[in-house]
Order: sequence, then C-alpha cells, then structure tokens
Amino acid sequence: MMWGWTLTFSLAFAWPEKGPEGVETGRTVDSAQLFSEGAFPADRVITEPAEIGAMCRSMLEYLRNQPDPWATPGMLAEQGVTAEQIRATLEKVAVTAETSPEKLSDPTFLAENFRYLRWSPDQTTAGKRGITLAPGEARLTKYVIYRQSGSSVRTATHTHALYAVPADEAGMTEAEATEKRGELTRFRYTRPEIFAGALEGSAQPLVWLSQEGVIQAMLQGTVEVTLADGSPHWFNVHRHNGIPYDRAEKDGTKQARYWYFREVPGPLGWGSDPDHKVQVHPGVVVAGDVYNFGLGILFLLETAPGEARLAILADTGGAFQPNLYQLDYLAGTFDSEAEMYRQTKDVPDRVRGGVLIVR
Repeated sequence: MMWGWTLTFSLAFAWPEKGPEGVETGRTVDSAQLFSEGAFPADRVITEPAEIGAMCRSMLEYLRNQPDPWATPGMLAEQGVTAEQIRATLEKVAVTAETSPEKLSDPTFLAENFRYLRWSPDQTTAGKRGITLAPGEARLTKYVIYRQSGSSVRTATHTHALYAVPADEAGMTEAEATEKRGELTRFRYTRPEIFAGALEGSAQPLVWLSQEGVIQAMLQGTVEVTLADGSPHWFNVHRHNGIPYDRAEKDGTKQARYWYFREVPGPLGWGSDPDHKVQVHPGVVVAGDVYNFGLGILFLLETAPGEARLAILADTGGAFQPNLYQLDYLAGTFDSEAEMYRQTKDVPDRVRGGVLIVR
C-alpha cells in the first residue's frame, strides 16, 4: 500500500516545465521538491514599505486591466496556491504598507499572516550550467537601469541607435505580427547585421547611444538617457527579432537576439503583451522564471543569517526561460557599473528564501 500511495503523491506534483515563451520543454518537475511548507526563517526583515506598497498597487492594476495568460500561480498551484491568493497577498501587503507600514518589518506579523513556502532551488540544472549552489541556496544576480548620455542625431560618440519597431507592422498585435513574421522587417536581421547598418532607412531611430550603451540597454531592458539639453528620457524593450537568447554567447556584439525599443514614462517590467507592461519599483522587484513560478508572487529572500528582504516577481528575461535556481534583483538606477557595485555591495550573490502567501 505504501508503494501505491507514494507513486500517486509523486504524480500529483508533476509540473510540465515551461521554456521560452512558455512552451513546454518536455521535462517534468516535482514541484513538491522545490517548494514546501516551512517556518518563517527571519528575525529581521528589511523593506521599504512605501516602495513595496506602490509595487503591489502597480501589479494589481496590471492584473486588473490586462488579461494575461501567465497571471497564474505556476507550479505553486500544486501547493494549493491560487491566482486569487496571489492577488490577495499583494492587496494585504499594499494595505499594510498604507496603514501600518512598520508591520512589514515585523517577523511576528508576517509569520502570523502569511504561509511560508520554502524554496529549494534546482541544483541539478544549475550545476549543468556551471553554477555551484549549496543545498537550499539560490543564485541572486542584479539588474539595473543605467543612465547614459545620448543624442537625437548620430554623432562621433553616439554611433548606434535604439530603433523603434519597423513601420511595416504598425497597428499589429504581437500575435498578428508573429503570424506574418516571414514578411516583416523586424524578424529579418540579427544583432550583428543591424549593428553593421542593415536597418538604416527601414526603422526609426529613437535615440543614439554608443554601441556598448545599446548592448547594455538590451541586456538590462530599460535605459535612462540624458540628451544634450539635460532632459531625461526612458526607453524600454518592446519587441524582439524572434531569435532566442544564446546563453553561451558572452560577446554582446555577436549575440543574435535583437530588441526594438519604445519611449516610456518610467521603468517597466513584465508584460505578456509588449504594448502593456507593469511599472516596476527598484529595490522591491526581482526578475525570474515567470512561466514556471507565476507572476506577482512575493518572495522573502534571506540576504544574511536571520535577515531577509521582500521582493515581488515582476519581470523576466531570456536567462530565465527556464531557470528554477536564480532571481535577478532590480537594484536601482546608476551612472556606471562601478557606482552600482559600490551601492549594492551588501546584496549577496547567494541567498536562501521562499514565497509568502496570505493566510
């Protein structure tokens, strides 16, 4: 009898892993091995109530106004988590931030009001990709928004453009454009070809940067550009050329995947429809595997013994499709990589953690 019970239990927790664009990879994951009930782990919680409250409101507004097929609990559904509970968790944090902000730093309050599902990251896949993790340990990288100088015209130092989506798909939804990909300019060229000038005359330059500036903008997803008159402008990735991100290619000039941009009012994160994305707040957001973990889940990350931070999963990227062992912390806006390292030196590259779900 025990054999039969064990087999049934294992099958009940089988999750079909999702890869790029949410397409199943063919691998099945036992979600019970990745997330399990646990005791609240921290004696001290570091958070910025105003920022995480605003981020919760931003995510709730997105979920309310934008139908999204990935607004699900992902593999956490196997732990009894529902989409309604994710929304209720965000609402609870937002209301607490607005009415009793000090409680978001109180471990007793958090333990009494939220379930804690401890995360056991996927060590096996991490190892295959050359990442060594101790049991229960996750990799934490950082992504940032860099401030760059730019120009409205090409100059000797601003030699490469952030391009808008070409005009031949004006008015098309992403799905409509994908159906006609064989006919559209956006899908025609690789990044090296565009850097060599293939798009000139076929797409609108939004702003001119250095070549390295364009590479960093595509890597981070958002860039803040200061023009000659001192005015700041924000640009965010909009639609790509349909070529998957090559994890093995470290040279940004050779990476085939290319992103087209659009000007936006501020930093943006996830959006299943590239024309509608959630506005994000640095310091309280992580990017990760939305297709498998679920959009809008609240992570508690142990950044030091007995100390933790709150962060909402509100973005993704090619490195997370799939990736069940890593998160990417949105650290802020910086003028340089050196400044970023100085200001984030206390954020570790290995953490333990889990997910909070309102009781």
